[in-house]
Amino acid sequence: MSAVPTLSQPPTYGALPSIAGSQNGWLKFRFHYHPDILNCTVTGPQGAKAAEIRTVSGQTTFYFNGQMFSTIQWSNPPTVEIYNFVRNQFARDFLNLRYSSDQTS
Repeated sequence: MSAVPTLSQPPTYGALPSIAGSQNGWLKFRFHYHPDILNCTVTGPQGAKAAEIRTVSGQTTFYFNGQMFSTIQWSNPPTVEIYNFVRNQFARDFLNLRYSSDQTS
């Protein structure tokens, strides 16, 4: 049996910019429920507001920097849209799962 190699740096070291406020490469985010996960505020390092999630009339909207970022329409079937990136589409198509032939159940 061979030993598992240990890395002094993660495999992406240097590939991504460092993030101010991270400790040991970790960022801590908190969810503040109003009253639940579908209506909450997300704060990041030093308590800075990172995002807001609001659900009204069967639609959940995600806001970043005060701007609408994405929505989930809880219809049957549900739809997902990420503004200026992913057009409105069925959630099943957005989260298309792929199974390889070597997977076992």
